[in-house]
Amino acid sequence: MYEGDVRDSRCIARIINLAYRFNCAPTLIDAQAAAHATRLRIAFSGAPDAIVRLIAQIGKIVADEAFA
Repeated sequence: MYEGDVRDSRCIARIINLAYRFNCAPTLIDAQAAAHATRLRIAFSGAPDAIVRLIAQIGKIVADEAFA
């Protein structure tokens, strides 16, 4: 499961697309928009090693997005 804040809600679509490229599927998507960020909570099903790699990539996406 990944929980965090994103400023650009389009990151949610990027994360979901990335999950499918890692052969993982989102099982829970909870996004709550606020004035300056969207609180994201998302869970995945798939092979444990693929989920670990996916979470690492999500961290990079969110970190890059924070500096954009």
